[in-house]
Amino acid sequence: GNYESNDELGLDRRIAGGIGIGKFYIDTNKNRLVGAVGLQGVTERKVDVSGDEQSVELFLGGEYAAWRFDTPEMDISLNGALYPSITESGRWRADTDIRIRWELIEDLFWDLSAWGTYDNEADSGNEFDYGIATGIGWEY
Repeated sequence: GNYESNDELGLDRRIAGGIGIGKFYIDTNKNRLVGAVGLQGVTERKVDVSGDEQSVELFLGGEYAAWRFDTPEMDISLNGALYPSITESGRWRADTDIRIRWELIEDLFWDLSAWGTYDNEADSGNEFDYGIATGIGWEY
């Protein structure tokens, strides 16, 4: 399930729920690779349109994660999903995000997070929205 709102894409709200199946292609003490496929129902309300629109989408998702627990610690994850619409011909969406946490010196971490979302039929005239955040953290 998912709830989303995005002014840049002209989306007042999107509620999605579905079912799927996934597989761990790699699952070790240092990294993981996961893939998933399924169907989801979506209810959307656009900013400039009254009323909700319903659709059905296929989803194709994946995640890669790698980590190291000895100093310097590191944690990296990359997620991505494609949502080709089944009920709206030619429409597709995509979401990606990356997160990096790296220990600079003992217990002092640098964090970087970035995300992007795409909708080829967004009402706002923008098809792509993204964000980046970074910071320093101390673990004690």
